[in-house]
Amino acid sequence: MQLTDLLEILRQLAFISAVLAGFSVTLFIGVMQMNTAHRRILIWAAGMSLAGATLLIVSTVAGVGGIVASAIGGGPEAGVQVPVFGAFQWSVWSFLMGTFAFLISLGLSGRAHSRTLGWVSAIVSGVTILGLLVFLFFVVDAF
Repeated sequence: MQLTDLLEILRQLAFISAVLAGFSVTLFIGVMQMNTAHRRILIWAAGMSLAGATLLIVSTVAGVGGIVASAIGGGPEAGVQVPVFGAFQWSVWSFLMGTFAFLISLGLSGRAHSRTLGWVSAIVSGVTILGLLVFLFFVVDAF
């Protein structure tokens, strides 16, 4: 993989992470305003949403940090690879963990409304997580 390709992936990953972090923070605020009898589920949903937002922000900062390290070091032509690869690893792993935490919080938040919506949101989130894992393990062969 060329360094320019890696930098473009970092740019896209930083943008997507920032957008998903905003969604996760919005979900956190919405869950905190709910007033139902399912306090235990709300606490877990809020915690997972906050963890997802934090990890997605780490992914954004790591991606931007890798881009800046490359720019300060002279760009792709200068061959600055070590900080960019480290930032890429941090960004990808934080993105994956943050996305999974966000999906888990979505699955938990539906249960606060009703049992049926809880099942639907848990199934949709679970299928999405399984789909992402199948894509990563079998299509991309990332691991």
